[in-house]
Amino acid sequence: MKNVLRTVGAFGIGLSLAACAAGTESRGPIDQAKQSLQQAQKDSDKAVEDAVKYADSVESTLLDMTSSGGAPGGLSLFGGLVGASGRPDARISLSSVAGFGWRGVRPRVDAKSVELYPEVSPSQAEEVEKLSSDEHCVNVGCEESAVRSSASHLKQLDLDSLKSNAPVLVLTANTVFICDPSRLAFRSLISVTAQTLVLRSLALSLNGSVGKGISIDAGELVLEGSNLIRSSAIDGASTLLSGPTISIAAGHVSGTGTLEVQAQGSNYQKARP
Repeated sequence: MKNVLRTVGAFGIGLSLAACAAGTESRGPIDQAKQSLQQAQKDSDKAVEDAVKYADSVESTLLDMTSSGGAPGGLSLFGGLVGASGRPDARISLSSVAGFGWRGVRPRVDAKSVELYPEVSPSQAEEVEKLSSDEHCVNVGCEESAVRSSASHLKQLDLDSLKSNAPVLVLTANTVFICDPSRLAFRSLISVTAQTLVLRSLALSLNGSVGKGISIDAGELVLEGSNLIRSSAIDGASTLLSGPTISIAAGHVSGTGTLEVQAQGSNYQKARP
């Protein structure tokens, strides 16, 4: 009997070992499959991460190309606004600033964006000289009493162009007085040519892009009070276009006032979805 039990026991142990071995062998492919799935998931996550990094890199490159901060419009001063040293007259101050890019910094402004010429060009001087015998004046928003006292010998022009909303405004007269910017700021191009130009506490801001601007040619520029002529580019998702240009030429500058000339480039603004 003992021998039979020993035989049965040995047989049972053998079956148990065989079952264990079979279980171990059956779990092998499952574990391998799990490992393969885990590795596939890791590879997929890495591929997605790499794709996101690449997309971010491409987007950054494009933004650096199109939205790094806009250049200011060109500033040009001629004649009496510029001293013999090549610096602006003491009554004139200049500011030329690029806009903020998508990274939150301003790019460097090109030195050529500001041009200072101690002499007025012959063509500018010729056009102004033609007006020395003109008998008219133009008043843009100044007090009538002040205009009459300064130019009583001149006939004041009532220009339809000042009343209209035309994008281009051309003012040509012996003497031009400018005080109120409301009839000027919305224009695309402003051209003023006068033997005498009086700016009295003027604050003129032009907002737009390249192609817009103001050009002033005067024999004498009279400054009364604090005056400002400013151009600014349009803010947006792209900052490629520069702002309006400002060109001011005068044989000489007089008056106790000041003139600040500013140019501001476009700032980056993220596009709305």
